[in-house]
Amino acid sequence: MQTDRQMGPEVNRKSLPDKPSRRPPTPCRSRLNTLTRVRQELVRVYKAARAGDIPVSDASKLAHVLYTVGRLLVAQDLEVRVGRLERAADDQGQGGW
Repeated sequence: MQTDRQMGPEVNRKSLPDKPSRRPPTPCRSRLNTLTRVRQELVRVYKAARAGDIPVSDASKLAHVLYTVGRLLVAQDLEVRVGRLERAADDQGQGGW
C-alpha cells in the first residue's frame, strides 16, 4: 500500500481555500421564450460552472430549471399546433373525435 508521500507531491492544505469563492450568478439578461435562448442560457451556465464561477451544485439546479422551461416551451408549441390542426379539420367539416 502506498503512503501519501509515495502517491505524489505533498499538497499544502493551508494554501487551498476551504470553499470555492461564491460570486452570485449574473441574472439572465435575455427572455427565455424560445428554445434557442434557453439553450444559450444553458451553455452560459455550463461554462460558468466549468470555469468555477458558480458552484456545480448551483449550476445543476439552474440546468434543471432551464430544462423544465424548455419542456414547457415544447409543450406550448405542440398545443398551438394541435389547436391549428383541430380548427382546420373543423373548417373542412371533419371535426369531432
